[in-house]
Amino acid sequence: MEITKTTTIVWASEEAQLQPNLDAARLAKIDQMISEGKTNGALERISPTTSKRFWKDQSAAEEFISFIMAQAELWNCDVVSTLIEDYTAPV
Repeated sequence: MEITKTTTIVWASEEAQLQPNLDAARLAKIDQMISEGKTNGALERISPTTSKRFWKDQSAAEEFISFIMAQAELWNCDVVSTLIEDYTAPV
């Protein structure tokens, strides 16, 4: 799979990012998206409150951000920011 996009999510706290119900839903969504060929499942923890994931295309990245924002609202977990960027492979 060729990765073309990344998502970076900054949470208000580490506790918000790892809230058990949200975390379980996120893991299930990632598994689903892996099986659909939308991600390789890789995760880069930039800091305790910031994580980056890697996506096949813009649509998959947007799907994940929409999912996370809905889960964050459902479980009252504050997201500071989200960002979708073009992926550049390391050299």
